[in-house]
Amino acid sequence: MVVNLDYAAGELRVTAVVAEETNMLTAFKQGMDPHLYTGCSLAGLTYEKGYQMKKNPTSEAEAKLIKKLRQGAKAASVGLLYGMQVAGYVAYARDNYGVSMTMQEGEENRNKFLHQMYPGLPAWHEDSINYAREHQFIASPLGRIRHLPLINSKMWGERSRAERQAINSPIQSCLSDMSVWSLVEFHKRYGQPEGCQFFAMCHDALTAYVKEDELDIWLPRVRDIMRDLPLYDVFGWESPIVFEADAEIGPNMGDLIEMSFKPNGSVDWEDYEHELKKAA
Repeated sequence: MVVNLDYAAGELRVTAVVAEETNMLTAFKQGMDPHLYTGCSLAGLTYEKGYQMKKNPTSEAEAKLIKKLRQGAKAASVGLLYGMQVAGYVAYARDNYGVSMTMQEGEENRNKFLHQMYPGLPAWHEDSINYAREHQFIASPLGRIRHLPLINSKMWGERSRAERQAINSPIQSCLSDMSVWSLVEFHKRYGQPEGCQFFAMCHDALTAYVKEDELDIWLPRVRDIMRDLPLYDVFGWESPIVFEADAEIGPNMGDLIEMSFKPNGSVDWEDYEHELKKAA
C-alpha cells in the first residue's frame, strides 16, 4: 500500500506558535479541526454545530455544506495566513480551491480572518517584515536563514516579494526541515526495513510503500516520530502544542483515503472503513 503522512494543518500550527496567536493556539489545544473552525467562523456558525454536522450529517445537503465550508477555510487559511490582499485572495481561492466569491465577500472574509478570528496575525506580519528590513534576513524557529537582500529595494515588486518571503519562508522551511528530520530519525531507529520503504517527500509530507500486513506496525511508528521530535532539546524551540500528523493510505497516489489514529496511537480501522465507503 502507498502511505502518505503529513503534518496536520502544519502551517497553521507553526504560525500559531511563532505568532503567539492566542485563538489559534486555543483551538489546537482543544483538539479542534482548524479548517472546520475557520469555515464555521467565516459562515457565522458555531463550531459545535459544524462538528455535529460533520460527524453525523442528517442529509446529503449538510454533508455538502460542511465540505464547502472546509474547502473555503483552506483557501482562507493558506491565502490569508501570510497577509494576502483581497484581489489575490479571491483569485487564489478560485484557481486553487474552486471557491468563487465576489470582491466584497473576499474583503469581508479577509477582515474576519485577520481582525476578528486571528487578530495576532497582522502584528506578526509587521514584526517579521521590520526584522527583515533591519537585518536583511529572516530565520525559522529551527534556525534556517533566508537572506532577503532586496527587502529595502526601491523597486516595489522586488520589495513586496521579499516582504512576503519574510513572513512565509520561516513557516514553510520549518515544516520542510521537520519532515527531513523525521525521515532521518526513522532510519536511525529502524534502518531500511523491507516493510516500509520511503520513496518521496514533498514539503511536509512523507510517502512510503508499506506492506499491507505491516500497516499497524509502521504507521504509528512514523506518526510518533513526526509528532515527538525533540524540538526544544535540539533547537531550543518550545511549543505549547503538538505537531500532529495525518495519514492517507491506498493502492496508489491517486486513490488515497484519509485515516485516523485512536487516542492510544493505533490505527483506527473503523474510521478508515467509514471513509472508504464515503469515497465509494
